[in-house]
This record gives sequence, C-alpha cells and structure tokens, in this order.
Amino acid sequence: MKLIKIAYNWIGPAGPILNSEVPNILALACVTEQVNTTSRNFFAEGLWHSLFKDSPECQLSPAWALDNNDLFIYPLTLNCRISFDTYFQIDNGILEYAHVSNHILHHVRCSGGYFLIEHSAEAWVEDDHLSALHSYFNYLRIPLNKVIYVTGCMNTEVVYESYCQRNNIPNSPECRLNLVSFPISQHSIAIQLAIKSQDNVADIVYDPNLLPSKIFLSWNRRFRPHRSLLAVAMHKDGLLPKSYLSTLAMDPDQGRYSFRDSFPWGSASIFNLTSEDVNNFIEILPLDIDGETDINVLCGDVSGTTDKFYTDSLLSIITETNFDSLILTLTEKSFKQFKQKHPFILVSPAGSLRAMQALGFQTFSEFWSEDYDSITDANMRLVEIRRLCNEIALWDSAKIIDFKHRVKNIVDHNYQQVRISAGVVTALNIVNIVRKNTP
Repeated sequence: MKLIKIAYNWIGPAGPILNSEVPNILALACVTEQVNTTSRNFFAEGLWHSLFKDSPECQLSPAWALDNNDLFIYPLTLNCRISFDTYFQIDNGILEYAHVSNHILHHVRCSGGYFLIEHSAEAWVEDDHLSALHSYFNYLRIPLNKVIYVTGCMNTEVVYESYCQRNNIPNSPECRLNLVSFPISQHSIAIQLAIKSQDNVADIVYDPNLLPSKIFLSWNRRFRPHRSLLAVAMHKDGLLPKSYLSTLAMDPDQGRYSFRDSFPWGSASIFNLTSEDVNNFIEILPLDIDGETDINVLCGDVSGTTDKFYTDSLLSIITETNFDSLILTLTEKSFKQFKQKHPFILVSPAGSLRAMQALGFQTFSEFWSEDYDSITDANMRLVEIRRLCNEIALWDSAKIIDFKHRVKNIVDHNYQQVRISAGVVTALNIVNIVRKNTP
C-alpha cells in the first residue's frame, strides 16, 4: 500500500516547522538545536508529532520532493489568537501568506495532494467560518474534497450537513469539504500522563472511604450566560456551602465588564430568579478557589495545586464554553477531571455525554438521571441540571460513601481511557479520507 506523505517545507533533526509561515531563525533553532521558547509564534509543527508520526501509513517528506504519483497531505495550522477571516481573505489568505509553491498547488488541484487546515484548539464551524473556507478554496480552483478541515467540534458531520442543506450545496465530492473532529484537549492530557508515567510519578488513587467536605466543584473564569444563571441559582438554593465554586466579579480580560453587566437578565424569570437573588450573589463576589490567575496554568491544570479540591469534593460541575449552541465542543474543561478520577455533570450542548461515550468514556446514568443530555432546549436543559444538583445535594454521608465505592470502577476506567491519545483515531480518520477520495 502506498504511504501517505506528510509534506513540510522545512524539516530539522527535531521535526518539521509549520507550513503556515516562512520560518525565521528562532523557528529554525527550535528544530535544529531544540531551543525551547514560550512564544506562540515559534514552535516545531505539532501535527506531525501529534497525529502522524506513529501511523504506519504515513511518512514525513520534504515538500520539494513530491511528484505526480505521490499521495500527500500538506498541513497548515491556524493560530487561535488570529482572526479566522484573516486566514481566508481572497488573494491574501493562508496560502499566500505561507508562500505555498505552485508545485504544491498543482498537485493538490490535479493529483494526490490534500491541504489539511488544522484548528483543533477551537471549534470554528459557524456559517461564516464554513463560508470563508468555501469561498477561499473555490476562488483558488481547489476542489473542496481536497481540503481537510480538522476542528475541535465534536459533531462536525451534523453541523456541516446542516450548513450544506441550508446553502443548497450539492452532495458531491468536489463541492464539499472533509471535516474531522480532533479532541486536542484529550490528546494533551494523554501526553501529560505519559510524561508523568515516564517520570515514575504515581497515579491518582481514588479513595472510596474518604468523605469529602464538599459535594460540588465548579471552576468558572470567563462570564457565560449559563454559568452565571447556574451560579446564582446554586446560591439561591443554598448549595454554595456545599460547593467549591469560582466566579469573578469583573471579567479577567475586560476590566470594566462586570458580572452584573454580563448576567442574562431576560432569562432570570425562567429559573425563578429575581433581581434580589442576583444582587445577593453579586455581594459575595469574587468567589475564589485556589487563587490562580495564569491562564496557561488554569487551562493545563498541571501544577498539582488543584488536586486537593478534587479529593475534597464529590463531583465536578463542568460548565463548558458553549451551551446554547448546535456546535458541540469538548475543551480542556471536559477532560481535566478524568485525570483526577472525578465524577461529573456536564453543562454543555445537548449530546455532549453521547460524544464522551463515543470516545470510550463512561458516564453516570446508573447513579442519577442523564436525561439532561438529550434536552435540546437550552433553558430546559439548565433547569434539569439545577434540579439534579439539588437532588444530589441531599445525599447523606452513607449514600456518598456508597456512591464512591460503586463509582470507583468508572473513574478508574476513565482515567485509563484519557491516557489514550486521540491523535491515533484522528490520524486514521484522515488517512481513510485520503484513500477514499483518491482513485
């Protein structure tokens, strides 16, 4: 079987440099002398290492050596700090900025080449994102089936099919992109745990006999309507004494934007919340758990300082970025608790638990109703989650200990499952697309 070549313009002893821009001296140093840098603009290309290096069907290759007989993928990684539209401006987009050669363009158009646009750190599959991709590659006369878009959205097929139907896009290969889900956060945690294993650091031990002092643990940084509504509701319901719950008074990125400014006042009545309830909650802000403010530490959760909060609480209430959306994302928030062996309730778009289960994780329908995952109306889904929190908050010590004994096999399973790199499955999906679409 012909190998699929993963093509890069610049390859050093430590691996390739991203194709997305012309490298400078610092980028070259990263892959020759293996210089470490914290700058997000200079790094060895992660896709070769994270997706394709361990695939027996893939081979690293210099872009200049490709010919008409080769099957190849030319990866282009997007930076989440740069506007999506910037990458796909007509005549001034990612291919122009990266100075992609006519040699590569010809083989993508006419033979066995594919562009891989990777943006797994985000789930940018809104209509304007998909339209930008369509317009840009159509303008360049590149068949859309020669473009693979790797995103953090976990229900790409549903979202993209809806987009195509609403925009009357024919169901033919040359008219449609290939979308692939890559849960990069699971992959990152797998790497963390692999390093931990190599360093002979002991695994987390789940003690079913330890009675925690709190029921709930919920980390919240940026304001989101569902986070604010649930936090005020938990305060009104008297659940805060049973919780580690963080909520800021002011937005960390917009200093003058307060919790009051962000609160979805129009939805308060649906949850039987009054202005007095909201004001009572605002009076106790900020709610801080661990005092950490560094965004990289918060997202990575690798310092070990948070371990005690997982040990001293029964379960996590994970308030994901998206909630009232068709687009289903599972960010680092959804995966961090796995490496802590912590049960969870997932406050996210409908179908999120099913997406978790599809990745091999087990959830908790044996212990409480997970019907909330199938409720498509966002308000009613949050109402059910609130009801569920109040139900669990009534558990006595005996029931908590019984639950911990019975749930141990699940949290141990999830801990082992999160150690499996999501890159293996994603690479296989991409390889299958290339083989299926190439005569």
